[in-house]
Amino acid sequence: MARKRKSLTPFARLFIFLLFLTPIAYLGASYYNGQDGIQNIKNFVGLGEKTDKQDKGYMRGDEKDNEEVLDAYKQIEDLKRRLRDKEETIKQLKEEVQSLETAENSN
Repeated sequence: MARKRKSLTPFARLFIFLLFLTPIAYLGASYYNGQDGIQNIKNFVGLGEKTDKQDKGYMRGDEKDNEEVLDAYKQIEDLKRRLRDKEETIKQLKEEVQSLETAENSN
């Protein structure tokens, strides 16, 4: 007589399904969050590039690009300093206006 072919158990089917679905879901979630999922997996497993130097996120490989980024950061710091100066000037002018108003009200 012919033997009856055995099929996989429901748990085995679930395990195989999750074995393929989990990495695909992780890659999709990483892509959605703006990350490189494949590189994340490589780094987790230990296959990613390892360097001794500290990685700076704003530094890119091209020297010209690095100079542009550093110039942009210098401009940002300059703008922050100018903003603090203007806020201090505004604060002083408000105090002057307030003192003039109190002097006018007392007369």
